[in-house]
Amino acid sequence: MRVGIIGAGIHGAATAYFLKKHGVDDVIVFDKDHPGNGSTGYSAGIIRFHYTNQTQIQLAMRGHDIIKNLEKYVGQDGGFHNNGYLVLYRQQDEKKLQEIVSRQRACGVDVRLVGADELESYFSGISTEDGIIGAYEPDAGFADPYLVTSGFVEKAKQLGVTFHVNTEVTGLSREGDTVTSIDTPTDTYNVDYVINAAGQFASRVADMVDISIPLNLCESKIAVLESEHEYSTAHPTLADHTMATDFYTKPESSGHFIVGGIDRPQVGLDERKTGVNEEFLLEVIDRLEQRLPSYTDASVVESWSGKLSITPDSNLIIGEPEPLQNFYNLVGGSGHGFKTGPAFAEAVAKDILGKDVKYDLSQYRLERFDEDDLLDGVSSKTYSV
Repeated sequence: MRVGIIGAGIHGAATAYFLKKHGVDDVIVFDKDHPGNGSTGYSAGIIRFHYTNQTQIQLAMRGHDIIKNLEKYVGQDGGFHNNGYLVLYRQQDEKKLQEIVSRQRACGVDVRLVGADELESYFSGISTEDGIIGAYEPDAGFADPYLVTSGFVEKAKQLGVTFHVNTEVTGLSREGDTVTSIDTPTDTYNVDYVINAAGQFASRVADMVDISIPLNLCESKIAVLESEHEYSTAHPTLADHTMATDFYTKPESSGHFIVGGIDRPQVGLDERKTGVNEEFLLEVIDRLEQRLPSYTDASVVESWSGKLSITPDSNLIIGEPEPLQNFYNLVGGSGHGFKTGPAFAEAVAKDILGKDVKYDLSQYRLERFDEDDLLDGVSSKTYSV
């Protein structure tokens, strides 16, 4: 069996690895750039479990386990730091937060409700004047997306996977309900199965076989800051859901910290990114003044932005779209694909090979959008779509 994977981000690279581990003879991966240079490379690397969908929580837990213990799988550390995750809600949303926490606990997540009077003990200097509550996940953390992805790539190569980098897929040949080959500018590769893990280019790949995927692209912006007030890896990642748009702060192993979320404007596939501008940085300072006033002295060390592929319900699209028999979508990470990426890749590899998956992947099917059967569990307040 020859499987062709289009895209070598976290989903494509990890799926290639798991397919080989499950005995697939021939796996070839195509990427128009280098592995991890798309949305994966712009990820903040946050590892957490804060979802309301049971399957998503379970896959987040499995993703955490794989990334934390990456060396056991690929022989390379993924840079995992266990710093915890503190999410904030308005007090009037306490019932909603309690429901989320109850569902997480039912899945086995260690999560603690935190009252306004306790927040200071979890994050020194946090402002609670606007009436907030929180939930804390002590097992959460962050990892290095490059190290994790490259770990899967290098181990997959050792197992016999072939990677064609700087190689754009220009076409897919189809006979009836079956995709027969992958075209590049220089060669044609006959395949038995195709996996679309092309990230921001996934809709373009699907169009090659007359499948329409509802993806919007948003530009995610991140500022790396330095403050005289320490924000070390002992501090938790902070996610604030109390304002008009969500934002987060996260420590870096370098001693700096990052701020993201806030503004993710829609952008076209072929449009240039606007980058981190003065307006965004002023909003960053405003958020810090409201929530973490001790850090308003922070100066910008560096910044970056990247394109994210966002589905209508901010959840992945997974599975064989009708009527195709050997074309599988693993697309639409929606800004939180890294943390669950290895777990979904493992499940997808098993699903394709007819093995026991353990998770209900059918809920991620493309057809859910036509059926008005959307998934919940992800905040969409940061996407301007």
